[in-house]
Amino acid sequence: KINNLTTLQQKYADIQKDMPVITNAIPTSSQVPLLVAQIQTIAKDANLKLERFQTLEIDLSKGKTTNKDYSSFDFGLSAEGSYQQIIDFLNNLTNFQRIITITDISISKQNSTDNSSALQLNVKGTAFFKG
Repeated sequence: KINNLTTLQQKYADIQKDMPVITNAIPTSSQVPLLVAQIQTIAKDANLKLERFQTLEIDLSKGKTTNKDYSSFDFGLSAEGSYQQIIDFLNNLTNFQRIITITDISISKQNSTDNSSALQLNVKGTAFFKG
């Protein structure tokens, strides 16, 4: 029994080191302003011009009727940049510390008169939180 207790204490100590990562992945509240700031930083790091970020309705339904122990909200963003900037942004977004789901991505050529190679990126997704 003492060996089992020692083993469990060690496993608990190992898990405790990962708790900040887990808390960041699934926050206890929506933390919309933090999500916006983090996505702005990801866009800036990729040299992508973030033109619009919009959050949509927060889904607070949980419990007996839905069997969910989490809540979520949808978001959308539009950005402009080169192909490589968009790829860099999407790579960083998929490795994002918070759990999000990307539900729709579209890339189109930007209508411009200066013959630039700018592309328009539109992303829709869902962010989750325990709430």
